[in-house]
Parts: sequence; structure tokens; C-alpha cells
Amino acid sequence: MNKAFVTGMLRSGTTLVEKVLHNHPRISIASQPFFFFYVALKEAFNRTHGLTPLMPLSTQFGPEAYPPQRLVDFLNEYAPTREELQGALHRHRAAPYRESLVVTERLADEIQSGGGLMPAGDLIDRLHTLVGEVYPKEALAFVGSKEVLCEEYIPFFLSRGWKVVLVIRDVRDVIASLDAPGGARWTGAPRPTLYNIRNWRKSVTYASQYGDDRNLLVCRYEDLIASHAGWIRLFGFLGVSPSGRYGQLFDQHGRPWEGNSSFGARRGVEAPCPADRKTPLNRAERLFVQKLTLTELQSLGYEVGDLEETAAFDLRHFRERPTERPEFAEFLRRYDKELAAEEQRFETLLSQPATV
Repeated sequence: MNKAFVTGMLRSGTTLVEKVLHNHPRISIASQPFFFFYVALKEAFNRTHGLTPLMPLSTQFGPEAYPPQRLVDFLNEYAPTREELQGALHRHRAAPYRESLVVTERLADEIQSGGGLMPAGDLIDRLHTLVGEVYPKEALAFVGSKEVLCEEYIPFFLSRGWKVVLVIRDVRDVIASLDAPGGARWTGAPRPTLYNIRNWRKSVTYASQYGDDRNLLVCRYEDLIASHAGWIRLFGFLGVSPSGRYGQLFDQHGRPWEGNSSFGARRGVEAPCPADRKTPLNRAERLFVQKLTLTELQSLGYEVGDLEETAAFDLRHFRERPTERPEFAEFLRRYDKELAAEEQRFETLLSQPATV
């Protein structure tokens, strides 16, 4: 059975892509069924390699970076214990967004049958066969899943011959959506904007490093909602005929899907209201985000506006919103050092723009 994986930054349109794919009569895609399983594996990888990133699924910035092949090798050798798998299952059951919990519960059966006694890479393959069992379809061509923030696993999936879809959206819209009043429903309490930016840049980095692989498709969210051409390209990448189901979408349980936008319900594939910025970024926010992502925005074809104003902006004129997440306390205490590292990065890249 062919396998597919959809990933990208929070609020980038990964769920929309997942739903369009799952509404195809020959594709079954689960919605975040194994997220904490991936988290647990990264925690084990970090322990093994002496890495101490702020979060298990790291930003890959500065000291958090590591050679991607190292994780591939680890997954092919490391056998998670039953205790690790049970812990991942417990964390998933406690999470607020559990649309594919029915798939995740099959993980419990795998644990009891000895699933933890095989290398993680083989177990990931095995778990995804469950998706086709939970969501069976006639003449099923692809099974897979969508997980946000899991770009670090892209090299592993490519090494296994999976089809990988990486969704990227204008970072300014991502930040606006994360900070909107309705955003917390889908992504939890706010994270520091600088940390969100680094996670977005991670998506672009993996797009740049692996974009030439025939099994990776990088999709701009804006292109997908602009016309059906983007979806036709996506289905062509998977080698299946387009479904044409873009109006009313249904979730994995057959219920009409009203979207997961931070700005209200939607039917199917709809273009957002002005760039989906009903809560627009103020000048300091906009310039802060643009300066830290300037080369990436340009390489992806996004308009930046006044380049001189963006380049001249003092990053210290931006003030982070308060966060209730204790895991970011240390990050905020060393914030001046983090900004200094960003300034140095900007100066280095100014004459060497990133390409994708």
C-alpha cells in the first residue's frame, strides 16, 4: 500500500490539504493520529544524542540543529518500549484535538501485540496500515496521516519511498492566525512570536534541502485556494485522478467539515478574507516578522513591500505577547541573546538570499 504524509507549520493549511485528500475515493488520511508518538521518538533521539532543544520537535535553529540523516538512522535502529508507546497514547488521549482518536486507539492493540519490539521505522510503517483499516475504501491507493511540526521526519519518509506533502503559507498570515482570538482553540496558548517564526523557517529549510526529491511536493497554501490547478497538481503528484470535491468537504467520520480557521467556519476550499488577516499585524509586528524571514519570503515569491524599512527595523522595538506556557520561560529570559543571534543571521544572509 502506498503511503503519504502531510506536514507543515501550524496554521499553514495542512488540515485543509488533509481533508481534500481524504475526500478522494481512493485516499485515506488520518488527522494527527500519532503526534505524541513522533514527540516521544524525538525525545528519545534527543536523549541519545545529548540534545536539549526547547521543544522535542525542534526549530532546527542554532544549537538545536543536527544532520537530518542522523534521525533517519536512529529511527531505523531504535525500538521504542511499550512504556514509551503507552505514554504517547496517554498524552494523545488527553489532547483537546482528537479527531482521529479512533486510529490512535489501534495503537493500544499494537502495543499489546508487541509493536514496541521492532525498530521505530518499521513500526511507523505498520501503524499507518491501520489508517486503511479504520477508514476503508474501495480500490484504496494511498493511506497516510497529517501531523504538524513534523518536518524533521521528512528525510525518513522519503528514505522509505513515501509521498510527502509540505504545506507552506505566508508567515505573516500564519502569525496573524496564531495570535487571533480563535487561534488558541486549535493551537493552545500563544507561543512567543520569535519561536513561531523559527518553526516556520524550519518548513522552508526542509523545502529547500529536499525540494528536488521526486517524492516531496512543496505546496503554497495561497496557490491551493487560488484555483483548482493547485489541487490538480497535488493529485497528479500522487498519481490519482482529481476528485473535484472542493466545495463541501467531510471529516473522517463523514460529517460536514466547517474548517478549522481562526476566523470562523468555512465550507470546503474558500479564499480567505483579505489574506486572512482579520486581526492584522501592527507595524512593529509586520516588520519584525518580515525582517526575520526576508530571504525566505523572497525565495517563495511573497511580496515584502518596503525592503529598506524592513531591513532597518530594530528588532528590539517589537514586544512579545505574554505567554502562559511555562516551557518558554527560559527562552524569554535569554531573549536578548536570541535577538542578537537573529541580527547576526540577518546580516549574514543579507548578501546571500535563500533559495527554494
